[in-house]
Amino acid sequence: MIQDERIPQTRVNKSSILFAYQENGSVDYVLEGYPSVPKEDVLRLIAWYTENKEEADEWLNSIVEECAKRSEDFPSPQTAKVRALREKLGESL
Repeated sequence: MIQDERIPQTRVNKSSILFAYQENGSVDYVLEGYPSVPKEDVLRLIAWYTENKEEADEWLNSIVEECAKRSEDFPSPQTAKVRALREKLGESL
């Protein structure tokens, strides 16, 4: 499995760059969103993505699934409040 490492000398994970690229399909869009990441690193990562699209998409999907699972298992305080309010409102209807 691919590791979601940070891009060297930044605080940006590789997956963040690829999610942004998936969202818009533009290198400029990625660079605008992540100005701390050198253009060469973005281009190298996108080249890898396009050459290994199936594997990369599986990896990115696994990240999304893991985040969704964690969100369900450990909801934020705001999410917990909304869920409790929905339950309370559902009981009063």
